[in-house]
Amino acid sequence: MEVARRSGLTKALHSLKIQTLDGTMMENKVDIEKNGLKPRYSMVKWGDFMAANGLKKGDILHFNFVTSKQVLELRNVDRV
Repeated sequence: MEVARRSGLTKALHSLKIQTLDGTMMENKVDIEKNGLKPRYSMVKWGDFMAANGLKKGDILHFNFVTSKQVLELRNVDRV
Protein backbone atom coordinates (compact mmCIF):
# COMPACT_ATOMS: atom_id res chain seq x y z
CA MET A 1 0.00 0.00 0.00
CA GLU A 2 2.92 2.33 0.73
CA VAL A 3 4.21 1.97 -2.85
CA ALA A 4 0.73 2.70 -4.15
CA ARG A 5 0.56 5.90 -2.12
CA ARG A 6 4.09 7.06 -3.09
CA SER A 7 3.48 6.42 -6.79
CA GLY A 8 0.10 8.13 -6.91
CA LEU A 9 -1.85 4.91 -7.54
CA THR A 10 -4.56 6.02 -5.17
CA LYS A 11 -6.06 7.79 -8.20
CA ALA A 12 -8.46 5.83 -10.42
CA LEU A 13 -6.44 5.22 -13.63
CA HIS A 14 -2.77 6.08 -13.43
CA SER A 15 0.35 5.61 -15.57
CA LEU A 16 3.26 3.72 -14.06
CA LYS A 17 6.79 3.46 -15.48
CA ILE A 18 8.37 0.02 -15.19
CA GLN A 19 12.02 -0.79 -15.84
CA THR A 20 12.55 -4.35 -17.05
CA LEU A 21 15.52 -6.60 -16.27
CA ASP A 22 17.33 -5.47 -19.44
CA GLY A 23 16.82 -1.79 -18.54
CA THR A 24 13.99 -1.13 -21.00
CA MET A 25 11.43 1.37 -19.75
CA MET A 26 7.78 0.48 -20.27
CA GLU A 27 4.74 2.52 -19.32
CA ASN A 28 1.46 0.91 -18.39
CA LYS A 29 -1.87 2.07 -17.02
CA VAL A 30 -2.75 0.84 -13.55
CA ASP A 31 -6.35 0.57 -12.42
CA ILE A 32 -7.66 0.35 -8.87
CA GLU A 33 -10.34 -2.23 -8.06
CA LYS A 34 -12.20 -3.16 -4.90
CA ASN A 35 -11.05 -6.39 -3.24
CA GLY A 36 -13.33 -6.61 -0.24
CA LEU A 37 -12.41 -3.67 1.96
CA LYS A 38 -8.91 -3.26 0.52
CA PRO A 39 -7.89 -1.87 -2.87
CA ARG A 40 -6.25 -4.06 -5.50
CA TYR A 41 -4.12 -2.59 -8.27
CA SER A 42 -3.91 -4.16 -11.70
CA MET A 43 -1.98 -3.33 -14.85
CA VAL A 44 -4.32 -2.78 -17.78
CA LYS A 45 -2.03 -4.65 -20.22
CA TRP A 46 -0.36 -7.14 -17.86
CA GLY A 47 -0.29 -9.79 -20.61
CA ASP A 48 1.77 -7.48 -22.84
CA PHE A 49 4.26 -6.92 -19.99
CA MET A 50 4.52 -10.68 -19.39
CA ALA A 51 5.08 -11.44 -23.09
CA ALA A 52 7.64 -8.64 -23.58
CA ASN A 53 9.69 -10.01 -20.69
CA GLY A 54 9.34 -13.73 -21.43
CA LEU A 55 7.46 -14.29 -18.18
CA LYS A 56 5.19 -17.25 -17.50
CA LYS A 57 2.32 -17.87 -15.11
CA GLY A 58 3.81 -18.90 -11.79
CA ASP A 59 7.04 -16.87 -12.11
CA ILE A 60 7.75 -14.85 -8.98
CA LEU A 61 8.62 -11.23 -9.71
CA HIS A 62 10.66 -9.04 -7.37
CA PHE A 63 10.17 -5.29 -7.76
CA ASN A 64 11.71 -2.20 -6.21
CA PHE A 65 9.98 1.17 -6.35
CA VAL A 66 12.33 4.16 -6.76
CA THR A 67 10.43 7.15 -5.41
CA SER A 68 12.84 9.77 -6.77
CA LYS A 69 12.36 8.45 -10.34
CA GLN A 70 8.75 7.29 -9.90
CA VAL A 71 9.80 3.98 -11.50
CA LEU A 72 8.95 0.40 -10.55
CA GLU A 73 12.07 -1.68 -11.26
CA LEU A 74 11.85 -5.40 -12.00
CA ARG A 75 14.88 -6.62 -10.03
CA ASN A 76 14.70 -10.39 -10.25
CA VAL A 77 12.54 -13.24 -11.53
CA ASP A 78 12.30 -16.67 -9.93
CA ARG A 79 11.22 -18.80 -12.86
CA VAL A 80 9.07 -21.90 -12.46
